[in-house]
Amino acid sequence: MAMQPVRLTDPILPGAHELIAGPQRVSGPTLITTSDGRCLEVPPDGTPVHLGRRSSNELVFEHPRVSRQHAQLKHESGSLWVRDRGSSYGTLLDGQPIEPHSWVRVPPEAELTLGQGGPSLLLGSGALPISAAPLLLMPSRFPAVSPDPLITASSDLTRRTVGWSDARPGPHQSQIELGLQAMDRMAPGFREKLDRFLDPAPDPVRATRIDELSREQMEIYASNGKLMAMPLERLSPAERLKREALDERVGEIQDEGELLRKHERTRESSNLLRAEELCGAFLKKLREAHSQGENVAGEAVSFDQAALDKLAEKGITPDQVRGWVNDFFHQTGLPVPKAIKFRYLDDRPRYMHETAVINVGGYFDKRICMHELAHRLEFVNPSLSQVHKGWVAARSQASGNAPGQLARMMDLCPAGKYEPTEMAQENHFIHPYVGKVYGDQATEVLSTGLEHFTDGKRLMQLYRQDPEQFFLVLGALEASRGR
Repeated sequence: MAMQPVRLTDPILPGAHELIAGPQRVSGPTLITTSDGRCLEVPPDGTPVHLGRRSSNELVFEHPRVSRQHAQLKHESGSLWVRDRGSSYGTLLDGQPIEPHSWVRVPPEAELTLGQGGPSLLLGSGALPISAAPLLLMPSRFPAVSPDPLITASSDLTRRTVGWSDARPGPHQSQIELGLQAMDRMAPGFREKLDRFLDPAPDPVRATRIDELSREQMEIYASNGKLMAMPLERLSPAERLKREALDERVGEIQDEGELLRKHERTRESSNLLRAEELCGAFLKKLREAHSQGENVAGEAVSFDQAALDKLAEKGITPDQVRGWVNDFFHQTGLPVPKAIKFRYLDDRPRYMHETAVINVGGYFDKRICMHELAHRLEFVNPSLSQVHKGWVAARSQASGNAPGQLARMMDLCPAGKYEPTEMAQENHFIHPYVGKVYGDQATEVLSTGLEHFTDGKRLMQLYRQDPEQFFLVLGALEASRGR
């Protein structure tokens, strides 16, 4: 259940409400307040403020309905604007979902909710109330909202991440361990290097300076609260001189803080590029370790005319698709089936095991090709399907859901085109679709995992957000090759 937002008229500094009769405004940044009482400025120069689960956001929320990169806020042309960044559970403005990837103007004192039932924020209407002292964006990483004890991973697995299933024992744990062993055998030291890039230790000098600046600004407002909250025209000449000196110092603190944050962002960007390169090198190792010849797909791949026409609409050639199929079997090391038939039946891509058909759907690319090819593996090896169903259930229960508790996909992903009958179990998956349930052997665990094996960047994204699924997928490949 979402917490109640803190109203902008609530006093933030002691005594401020005694001096100001109402929320008078001056030109300046927009203030936002979260449902747990934190405050943050949206700069007036159009610089976006980022919200999400990822620790590099200016405002961090550890909440199951919040995506790693959930939303952005910016102040432009005298108004506040919000943009949903394609989050899994959507962004709501005064209770109504907004269109993903589009900037939407925010009305005065609107309430923003990150995901249905997620944390809420109250947004100012373009300027900072006098009754609220401007707060520095320091430290650069705000404390998380309502930390979930389940977020801490088992130290026997790998780095800290979300939603681990080890609290619910099952065969999936052996498969994860198999994946870990495969990784360490194939690429010794890979995990340690990747973890250092994705979760680097903070710069102690920079962190100390950030703390010093934060304490200094807090002391300025704690010792001069009334003076800093007063309108300038109500100050005596002596008070105005002191206020101007304090304002100047606060500005210096903010400038230095922004420079420190810029250095942090630069370091993070560099680390992400290095992590992406490292994941690309790992994919290359996979191909080398399981190479089965240049054109492993050979005559197994076929197309009907409708599929060829649909692919041609997107500028995709049959040879490109054969190349994607080759990559899949080179990386997985799995035997190639006798036939892989690409057909166009309707606009929703899917794999049909009984006929060995992949429907290319209305949109097809390498990611979707890898996704649909992965479905075959669970039908060929039913024990994998049971492991993956157990893992999804364990993850869902580890998040506090009752056994068998389901949610509609259309509620989990309002922007998706799902039918009311499509259901899923919830958790901090890389996408809610991972938890989708079927009546047959199919799951979306292996398919959503292997679709990230298209390139280094996508592989890094999977490892970064959900390394447990990453190693579960590697374990599935190891188990399948051993059959």
